[in-house]
Parts: sequence; C-alpha cells; structure tokens
Amino acid sequence: MHTLQNRFFLHYRKPMVCLLLIPIFLLNGCQTEKIQEVLETQANTSEPQFTQIQSSTPFSVFLSPCDLIDQQYFYDTFADSTLFFSFEEGLCRVTNQWDTKTIQFSFSQGQQADQAIRWYTKKMVKGWSRPELLEQIDSILKDGEGKNLEEFQSSVKTIYSLFKFRNERVFSVGDSSYWYTYPEAQASILESSENDIYVHIAMNGFFSEEALETSLALAKIIYQKLPQRFSINFNYGDLQLIENREPTTIANNSAPFILSVIADKANIYYGDLCANESSNILVRIDQTNSLDAVYLVYRLTSNGETNDNWITKKMNKMSNGLWELPLSAENDFGAYKISNGAQVEYSISIIYDVSSVISSPTYRDIRVNQCVIGN
Repeated sequence: MHTLQNRFFLHYRKPMVCLLLIPIFLLNGCQTEKIQEVLETQANTSEPQFTQIQSSTPFSVFLSPCDLIDQQYFYDTFADSTLFFSFEEGLCRVTNQWDTKTIQFSFSQGQQADQAIRWYTKKMVKGWSRPELLEQIDSILKDGEGKNLEEFQSSVKTIYSLFKFRNERVFSVGDSSYWYTYPEAQASILESSENDIYVHIAMNGFFSEEALETSLALAKIIYQKLPQRFSINFNYGDLQLIENREPTTIANNSAPFILSVIADKANIYYGDLCANESSNILVRIDQTNSLDAVYLVYRLTSNGETNDNWITKKMNKMSNGLWELPLSAENDFGAYKISNGAQVEYSISIIYDVSSVISSPTYRDIRVNQCVIGN
C-alpha cells in the first residue's frame, strides 16, 4: 500500500508543484505589474509638470540701470573724460564734473512699471508752492488710478503742459512714447512703454534737438539689452502729494524757494556815447540742497517787435543762496532788433532733483534805451 502511494506521489509531484506555484507567480506578477504602473504614472505626471514650470516662468534677472549700458556710451555722448555715475531712487544718474549736464534713466516691468510711472509723475510736482496748481495735478493723478501704462501716459500730458513743457508723440521707439521739453531751462523727459516695460529718460543741460536724439537712441538700446524678465532694486512706494498746501511749508520741506529777484538798474543804455552798461540781476534762493542749476531766461520786446524766442543763460553762484548775472545792453541782445525803450522780460528757472523745474513769475522792470547826450 505504501509502495503504491509512493509511486502515485512521485508520478504527480511535478504537476502538483507547478499547480501550487502558479498562484505565487500570478501574485508576484501582479505586484510587479502594479509597481511598474505606479512608477510609470509618477514619471508621466512629474516630468511634464517640471517642464511646464520652466517654460512658463522665465528666470527674473535683478538689474541695476547703471549696469545695463556700457559707460563708454555716455563718455561719447557727453564728449567728456570725467563723468560720475550713481544709482538714486531707481534711476541711473550720469553727470559731468560741473553738474551742468545730466542724464538719468530708469526702466521697470510689470507691476513695478505701473508703480514707477506714477511715482516719477508725482515726484515731478513735489515741492511746488502753487496750491491751485497742485490741486489740479492731484485730481489728474486720481483720475489716472487703475489705468494701464499707455492710458496713464496719455492722461498725464496735461500735467506737463501746466509746467510749460511742450509735448509731442514719438513713434520711432516703443509702443507708446511721449517727448516733453522745456527749452528755456534745457530740460527734457522721454516716457516710453513697450508691452509691460516702462522707460523713463530725463536730460538737463542739452539743447532740445540733441536731447531728443540722445534719448531716443538710449531708449532703443535699453529695449534691446533688457532680458525677458527683470526687476529693479527700488521700492516705488506711494508718493503722496503734500496735504498741507501752505507754500512756505512745501518749500521748506521739499524744494528750493526763491526769496527775492532784484535788478540793480531799471534802465541800461546802448550806443557809442555810453559805456557797456549792464543791469546786474541778483537772485536769493533758500533750501538749496537739491539745487542743480539756476538759469536766467529772457527776451527783448518792443512796439516794433514781439519775440517768441527766449535766451537762456546759466547764472553765476556767488555764495550759498546767492546767484547773479549781468545783462549788457550792447552784448546780450544781439538776437533782437534793439530799439529805444525796448522792454526786457525775464524769469528765473531752477533745476533741482535732476529733472524738476521751478520757474519764477516774469519780471518786466528793465528797459533798454538809446544813449543820447545828457544821459
């Protein structure tokens, strides 16, 4: 009996072992297949996500405006061997050693650009001592809230006109560009935007034609050199207009303030019988820490001639707070037709904080007379 059982076992041992092993192989096969499926799923889900993040969010470069443009460009522009470069309030400021010529430029992108254009616009009007003018400007700025770059650019043209800046639309650079110039004070500003990028260039001490050509060329270079994504190390916070509208408070806190303008002679004479007579104009200015330059802007008018052209001359600094410039009857009116009794019209323009301008009222207290016997 045992022998028969043993023969039966030996005869069917291999098939039985195979039958017993089939579930084990099936189980292991399912687990292996499941593990492989999980790995493939993880690979299929994680790899595309990583690729998508890289393609949709380019790396943002942290820039300083002074590092974008090669300094040699400005040495060529100024035609000067001594220049000073500084980063101030989000701008790169380039000036010659006498501080008579300056170029300052900035660029920003996205939300920072939206903040920058409003910040620089408000800063331009900071410190003016004309309450009624500040109220108009405050209203314009409030109406511009919520507007995009291009819309805001168009809306602030009125502000520049209030400060005697001439404006024109420029189509040779950017998507939307405006050129503002105040020739009498040799001040100009180019505001340009392209997509979500804002470029601001202010120049002082250059003639209008040269300033426009230089600003356009510089803006084109900036647009070409900017990376796809960037940001500037400056916080364009909310620069509120001064709530206290008292002129003295505004002047003492923010901007230079003209204390007095005096001409020492009300009549100056021209002609062979008189010497080279002149009237010395003295200007006293308070709060001069931010002051860059003081200019005398003048013209000659008479019954036979009304001149639209003004002459601009830089005044001489005599001491802290005192500037002067003599007007000669023989030498300073060569651009005009001089006649007996012609009236000199003049005003004082102060450049401060590089691109900000303050102008005095127009004075008419000097006359040019023909020299005759008995004078």
